[in-house]
Amino acid sequence: MGDFTKFMSRQHIEKPLDAPSKLPSMPKDWEQMLKELKIEYSTEVPTLGEVEREEVEATSLFVGGESKALEVMHEYMKDKKRVN
Repeated sequence: MGDFTKFMSRQHIEKPLDAPSKLPSMPKDWEQMLKELKIEYSTEVPTLGEVEREEVEATSLFVGGESKALEVMHEYMKDKKRVN
């Protein structure tokens, strides 16, 4: 068993909290509260065309995807020194 596995075997992971059965209602004056706090909001979802963003070329040299992952795994598995 490796060091990391030994370490993790001694760790205690607490059970997550149950989801609430009911959420409290928003205050009736929530819009006024946001205005007073100078928080801008919208209840409408913009389309991609409406969102301001810069179009940039991909700059990552990382080649990903399932096909590439399988290719790398098969090459790794061929190395008998790495795989017992």
